[in-house]
Amino acid sequence: MNSVLEVENVTRSFAVRGQDGKPKQVQALRGVTLAVGANESVGIAGESGCGKSTLAKIMLGLDTPTSGEVRMDGAVLTGGSTRAFAREVQPIFQDPLGSLNPRRTVEQNVRLPLDAMRIGTPKERAARALDLMSKVGLPERYRHTYPSQLSGGQAQRVAIARALTPQPRVLVCDEPTSALDTSVQAQILNLLLAMRPETGISLVFITHDLIVLERMCERVVVMYLGEVVETGPTTEVLATPRHPYTRMLWRSSLTPDPGAELPPAELGNAITPDPANIPSGCAFRTRCRHATDLCNAEAPAPQQFGNVTVACHYAAA
Repeated sequence: MNSVLEVENVTRSFAVRGQDGKPKQVQALRGVTLAVGANESVGIAGESGCGKSTLAKIMLGLDTPTSGEVRMDGAVLTGGSTRAFAREVQPIFQDPLGSLNPRRTVEQNVRLPLDAMRIGTPKERAARALDLMSKVGLPERYRHTYPSQLSGGQAQRVAIARALTPQPRVLVCDEPTSALDTSVQAQILNLLLAMRPETGISLVFITHDLIVLERMCERVVVMYLGEVVETGPTTEVLATPRHPYTRMLWRSSLTPDPGAELPPAELGNAITPDPANIPSGCAFRTRCRHATDLCNAEAPAPQQFGNVTVACHYAAA
């Protein structure tokens, strides 16, 4: 499969001050590499603080990596190519109301990318906005409505329509349903699934919930403390998670069956290390009950198991 969007060996560090007032470096991303194919849905999973949102901003051209490259069709993203890149890659953010301009109507918000990029005539922009509003389930009567008058689900539909207006090839969805009620979450997920065959768009779906990724994505990338620990086809990764962190995430999605037993614990320590002081060797070793002296001494190299890649010394065990 040809790659549309590629991230190669990307790092991102931030300078912050510690509690002692001394400067230190937070390593948000550490050598992340991934590719998104045409009409492919890729899920990025991990706990809060693992670097998912930082990666999303870099993939959108909203942040610059400390090192590494972002490429679209093989062309490296640079400062001068940001406008053209924005037409190809569009975001859907976690907070739907916060992502909309409160001073603009629904129609004005939806057509905003077309206005900013000067795509089409004003009449064509309005027609495109109304067409997409209809496709995401917002009747024309909402065109003059303001975001403050919308529910969370309606606001996210506006955000989806807005993201689709410039006909992008990739949507980067950063926790797009986490701020919504459960029933509304299902509606938004169904909408995103339904639009893919029609638009041929690629999807990058970022969440901490592997149950959602199981439904939404053909391929999953699991991140921990800024690096990829396991990646492969979603069905294969979730059927037999090889990295203990992936198993932890998957087993934390407990069955609703009240008679079911709790899954076995994977954690030796529930506290995530400080990203400004990442452990030597395997970064997950301080939380892994299977860690050995080898894990303390050496960072695991990625190992290939068919279509699945795992960064764990004992992935074959």
